[in-house]
Amino acid sequence: MITIAIGSAGRFASVRESMVPIDELIDSDISILISLVYDSNSFSRFNNHDSLDSGDSDWLDDTDIERERIREYLYYCCQDLGIKYPEGLFNLRGSIFWPKIQDHLFKSIEEFLVFGTYARRPLLSTARTGNYRFYELLNYSFSDKKSKLEETGRYIHHRYISMIQDFVKRLYSTTKNFKGIKYIELPNKYMGIDSSRKKLDEQDFWEMGYRLIKNPIGYRGSCSSGFLGEDKNFIEASLENILDSEDKGVYSVRSQSPFIGCPYQSVGVSEFVFLADLIGAYILSKIFNNSDIEILEVLKNISLYKSLHYALDVPEYLAKNTSLINWYQGGFEILQTSISEFYNRDYFNCFSSLMGDNRAIYWYQRESFEIWITILTQFFVSHCTPQGLILSLTNTIIKIKEQGFKYQFVDMVDFLDKCIFELMKRDYFLRSHFDIKILNQLLDSIVDFYGHIKDALSEPSGYSNETIYDIVESHFQFFQFIKKNGLCDFNDINRCKDFLLNRDINNLIVLAAECKHSHLKAIKYSKFGNEEDIAKELQGFFSFILTIGKAFEGEKNLNTDFNRLMKTQIPKEEIYFYWLMYCIDQNDHNTFAKYIGIYLGESNKNLLKPYFIFDLIDKINKKKISNRINYKQLLVIVKGVYLLYYEYLTVDNWYVLKTFIKNIPLNADKNNDILRLVYKYMSFIALKFHDKKSVTLYKKLILENERDTIEYKKTKKYSYNCLYQYLQILEAIGKTDNINDLYKRLCKQLLEENKSLIIKRSSKLFLSSIYRYIDN
Repeated sequence: MITIAIGSAGRFASVRESMVPIDELIDSDISILISLVYDSNSFSRFNNHDSLDSGDSDWLDDTDIERERIREYLYYCCQDLGIKYPEGLFNLRGSIFWPKIQDHLFKSIEEFLVFGTYARRPLLSTARTGNYRFYELLNYSFSDKKSKLEETGRYIHHRYISMIQDFVKRLYSTTKNFKGIKYIELPNKYMGIDSSRKKLDEQDFWEMGYRLIKNPIGYRGSCSSGFLGEDKNFIEASLENILDSEDKGVYSVRSQSPFIGCPYQSVGVSEFVFLADLIGAYILSKIFNNSDIEILEVLKNISLYKSLHYALDVPEYLAKNTSLINWYQGGFEILQTSISEFYNRDYFNCFSSLMGDNRAIYWYQRESFEIWITILTQFFVSHCTPQGLILSLTNTIIKIKEQGFKYQFVDMVDFLDKCIFELMKRDYFLRSHFDIKILNQLLDSIVDFYGHIKDALSEPSGYSNETIYDIVESHFQFFQFIKKNGLCDFNDINRCKDFLLNRDINNLIVLAAECKHSHLKAIKYSKFGNEEDIAKELQGFFSFILTIGKAFEGEKNLNTDFNRLMKTQIPKEEIYFYWLMYCIDQNDHNTFAKYIGIYLGESNKNLLKPYFIFDLIDKINKKKISNRINYKQLLVIVKGVYLLYYEYLTVDNWYVLKTFIKNIPLNADKNNDILRLVYKYMSFIALKFHDKKSVTLYKKLILENERDTIEYKKTKKYSYNCLYQYLQILEAIGKTDNINDLYKRLCKQLLEENKSLIIKRSSKLFLSSIYRYIDN
């Protein structure tokens, strides 16, 4: 369940009393909406993320528990302040005691939201399983007195309605991919009636849709009645118009009572709305005394803002950037349009939107808008796709053919130029086969793009710039050289990856060596640094593949080669995996001990004792190392323990290792091949301590793990990989009856699936050679 509570602060106090009103002496020009989001689906009791979709009751939805936790938090705050809970939170607003109450809430709210504690003490016996984040939407009022006089209650109410409608729309696009039912908790608009309120103001409230109500029992404020306005129906209708068909019924809107402090008003009270108002008041108290150009810097330095603020409209990758403030209207619709075009893979219109007419940007938004443009441009460049870039290069050529090369195309060419070079030098090892395959088509489009720009810059009727021409000419010559000389057939990358997957080591080494040598020509031909970077990255990929091939063959002294690869774009985690597996194969204790800690996220690089790995595992068990472990890291640990540290193993170490395997939360998609290897080596270690129960368990898990795979569900047959691990355990525990016949049957199955393999030795040795690197 996702709870989305909306609160407000600032100028909106004239149309809706906040549950945590700011000091009346603060005359703010800022209008603030805050959305506090509580996600109770963040974690499950069993770390099984598939169970949510299947309606598994084992998922713990703790939203109701969290409401109780909020009440406990407020109760302890009131106790420490010496006021009655909950009446004091409502009845003392506006009194001489309120600033002290408010200050106490401000000082304790971050600890509660982040850790779920108060004064470092847990509030409930049940730990929080969800988490918080908040989004803001800001608007600025002009500072001159005339403008303020024109800002009547009716005008501010109109702005409130418009902003909350826009806010809900943007919250929907931001939260639609969150798992679970979403409840939007709207605050009702309440304004108390006192003797100072003019009849004219009262008439305004009637016309704005408010209704007159008597305050509930327990309220002892200065007003016996007030005006109450509800936005539930309006927001429901607005939301209905924008919901995708699959989200119908997923979002629900609730109205919330404004009387949280009244002892008899328990129905319809939202603790989350109270916290949203509290966050709004806290932020307002920090920024009210600053000019518009200082607001950005002030917000970035607020600890609560840094901890829990997220930006609207952008992916999670960018959302935590505290420089991205969400403003209402102005030119910020441009940003939403640009982001939408980017996800449609239309980078021409995406960037055109950013660089277009920005006269709609208000003066107080200018600095923030420029930061958004800078960050979004960097994001677009780093996340562009081959398909989108092909389309955008083609569109740019069409536009230039229609209009000639005008000055306004300079920024567009520069943007697409950055996209080309960033995309072409990305890591090739983890890219999908499809992405790599389409790079050959992209190379054709790149040559056409630079060729056309070069020709357009030569036209006497068009815009001409000698510096731009030299750069475009150089890039055209570089990519044309690569294409004409066949230096960059991206299918070779996929062939190398297929050879690696199938353990065809001879062909892998031959092809990788040829490709590595050919890219030396491209490096020598490059004129600019970014051209050289592409050639070096391609060479780096083939160097990596060649090094892995040599490691498969058991070649000595490859540590320098692996270390040199750290300068490439290949993920360091992948390099460390193959490097450490090579160290295990070479019985290289020292290098393994030097880098295993870094690989697992341990900051101490001086752990070189041969038995330190058990201390490292114990640290992970006790959560002293925060990094979550993936399947490859798990294999390196278990295989390293078995082959490098077997003689150091004690019963205590074995218990630590078993606990580690049982409880470790794995941070990756399930990898069945690697998990089977982990179970096999755990079985071998268990034999050292005559732990037959564990051996039986791991042997069983190998087959159960296989039955979870898509391949098994289709064929109802165990893969040769699974059966090989299983046979090795049978042999290790002494069940050798007919073992050679079983190996022969397994060989037959393998040869039927891969007809290119030829047996030149016994079945057992042949199978062992297939797994020589990852399965000693």
